[in-house]
Amino acid sequence: MSLSILFHELAENELLEGTRFYLAISPELALSFVSDVERSTNLLGRHPEVGKSVAAGVRSFRLAKFAYSLYYRTSNELLEILAVGHQRRRPLYWKSRA
Repeated sequence: MSLSILFHELAENELLEGTRFYLAISPELALSFVSDVERSTNLLGRHPEVGKSVAAGVRSFRLAKFAYSLYYRTSNELLEILAVGHQRRRPLYWKSRA
């Protein structure tokens, strides 16, 4: 069984920002970024425990090809992506969303 996936509004904005950044470099790179996020969210929807615990009730999962992590929490049948955060910028900025 797979959890439903919901992106926090600010996480959705971060995904769009990252996509725009890579699109300015190349459309293929932007597509690869979006695909990496999609693969990761699908995996987490099936196996939410694979991420690393980083705060009370919040886990993180590193993308395979990009320097980004997904910060998420689960409840009932839902996986909520709290942030799509670059691994080298503004650590812990997402904590107010948890």
